[in-house]
Amino acid sequence: MRIMRDVGGIAAAALAALCIGCGDKAVEPPGASTGESPAATATAGEPPTSATAGDGDAPKAPVDTGIIEGTVAFSGDAPVMAPLKRLGDPFCSKTEATDTSVLVNDNGTLANVVVRLKPGAAKGPLPEEPVVIAQSNCMYQPRIAAAMVGQAIQFTNSDKTMHNIHATDSAAGYARSTFNLVQPPGAPALSRPAVGPGPIEVKCDVHPWMRAYVMVSDHPYFATTRGDGAFRIEGVPVGTYELEAWHEVYGTKTATVEVGKDASATVKFSYDASEKQKQ
Repeated sequence: MRIMRDVGGIAAAALAALCIGCGDKAVEPPGASTGESPAATATAGEPPTSATAGDGDAPKAPVDTGIIEGTVAFSGDAPVMAPLKRLGDPFCSKTEATDTSVLVNDNGTLANVVVRLKPGAAKGPLPEEPVVIAQSNCMYQPRIAAAMVGQAIQFTNSDKTMHNIHATDSAAGYARSTFNLVQPPGAPALSRPAVGPGPIEVKCDVHPWMRAYVMVSDHPYFATTRGDGAFRIEGVPVGTYELEAWHEVYGTKTATVEVGKDASATVKFSYDASEKQKQ
């Protein structure tokens, strides 16, 4: 595949940089994983995830269910998001962008908060649709996503420059590289299964300002707040649960919720600008 001439120098330098520190884990060639199932794309040498380990029949959707919905509020003065320095790439430098780690909506709510049942709280079927993260304008969109263990995470590249998708997870107590892929402009979508439970950090070694997180759970009961700060989790089995809200900067908050049959339980979380930010 021919890389655009105006980014040829960057692509060559990036490919050389990717080899540094890779150790025994090779960078995979572009297009190597398109069209494959999550089981087929599991990282070599790692044990199968709970969704592909063959532990009997896959969990079925529960019969008696309810809904959890609510909002994540934000109080205080929102931190100022600084402009990003993107001069190292001729394509990326054509447009401006700002930090998106803290996005406070106009209605006083917080975007990009993952709300989920605590891991181990319930069982449910593996979602069939992949979680799609687009590389657009030299940024990951969305920056924050959620997935179930074994669910496919799909990456696309609409930019006229090469990107590198380097994912690590800290579920084992340390940063463990789960996959490291190169995706030139015009390349097909790349897909890998989510591992966890826990947050996966995704970064681009070519463009260091690019960063995203995928919060992985061992069940399908999660949602992510966006422009209105609201969340809605449907099909939750009837019961009492501990609910978690996670933000990449402000950390985790919890609440207890009781889910009734065909009923909707409302939960409100709140973050404050004066709270100590997560390290």
